[in-house]
Amino acid sequence: MDNEQDEQITLKMAATYFAGAPQFGKLTISPTGIQFTNDHAERLSVMLAWGEVNQVVASVSMRKKISRFTVISQTGNQYPFAAKDAKAVLRAIRIYLKPEQLVRARGVLAIFRGH
Repeated sequence: MDNEQDEQITLKMAATYFAGAPQFGKLTISPTGIQFTNDHAERLSVMLAWGEVNQVVASVSMRKKISRFTVISQTGNQYPFAAKDAKAVLRAIRIYLKPEQLVRARGVLAIFRGH
């Protein structure tokens, strides 16, 4: 990347993409969209423009810690990610999406209760 593109990056962080086997790489949030670049195999990289993102679902534990989040595209494809500081990633994503597009995953107790 050149310096002009580096200035537009909102957040860049190490992350894991769960596509079958876990893929390790860098997650980049920018005005153009979300990009995951695999450390070892460029063909396993993912780029989603903000117009393609339908929803981002965050998995929140009982202790209010965000462990994983899933980006759901307009076509229904799901892209599950984990990052060391997932809260910072979601804050960066919040800049580019509408509030109703960021949702909390249903908890285990809610699933058992039927809510």
